[in-house]
Amino acid sequence: MSAHNLHDERRRNNAHRILDIAAAATLTIGQCRDNAIVKINTTAGAVPVTLPAPCDALKGVDLTVLNYGEDDTNDATVVNTGGFGGGAGDGSDTVTLASGDMAKILCDGAAWYALSHTTPA
Repeated sequence: MSAHNLHDERRRNNAHRILDIAAAATLTIGQCRDNAIVKINTTAGAVPVTLPAPCDALKGVDLTVLNYGEDDTNDATVVNTGGFGGGAGDGSDTVTLASGDMAKILCDGAAWYALSHTTPA
């Protein structure tokens, strides 16, 4: 399989891997590896989602995390007890997502990085 075909195959596989969360949760290594998108529903209340400790099994994991709750007063938080290694969450243990916010989070095997954090206009 060529590199181009492999990239297309990975993109097709990632397009359907969505994890829906509506209550406090600690993600497993498998959930992080198997899901490209984590949708957090905060309609019923604030929802913290904790990432697993970085490790070789998570190297290259790239997550898009979004808060799609209908209540503007409830936040989703992405928690990394070891602190984020850089980017939007540099040095912090949490990235807070208001309703409609999205964050791109990547693991290099040694640390989690919050690469971007967007708020809808």
